[in-house]
Amino acid sequence: MDENKEKLLEDLFDDAIGNIELNSPPKDFTDKVMNRIEGLKASEQLVYRPLIPKKVLVLVSVLFVFLLGYLVLMGDFTSSGWFDTIDFNIDAPKLALPNIKIPYSDTMAYAMLFLGIMVWVQTSLLKGYFDRKLT
Repeated sequence: MDENKEKLLEDLFDDAIGNIELNSPPKDFTDKVMNRIEGLKASEQLVYRPLIPKKVLVLVSVLFVFLLGYLVLMGDFTSSGWFDTIDFNIDAPKLALPNIKIPYSDTMAYAMLFLGIMVWVQTSLLKGYFDRKLT
C-alpha cells in the first residue's frame, strides 16, 4: 500500500514539476553587475585604519620620554628606595623595593637568552610575512 502511495505522489510531483519552465537571467546580467561593482566609490570600500591613531602614539611616547627623563634627573635610586626621594607631605610609611635574589645557573641564563632571541626572530619574521601578505 505504501508503494502505491509513493508511486502516486512521485507521478503527481513529476507532472507538477514537468510543466514549469526554467528561469534564466537576462543576457546583459553580467554586464549590469560588473558596472555596479565598478561604480562603487572608493570611500565605500574598506580602508585600513590603525586601532590607535598616530597622534595618540606620539603623545604617549613623548610623555614616556618626559617621565623617563624626570626619573633619571630626579636623584640617585641606588642608595635607598624610590619612594624615599619623593616628598608626599603626608605621614605615609616609607616604601622600598624588595631585594629579591633568585639563584640561577649559567645554563638557565643561556636558555633564557636563547629563548629571547628566538622570540625576537620569530616576531620579526611573522611581522614581515604579514606585511607582505597585506600589501
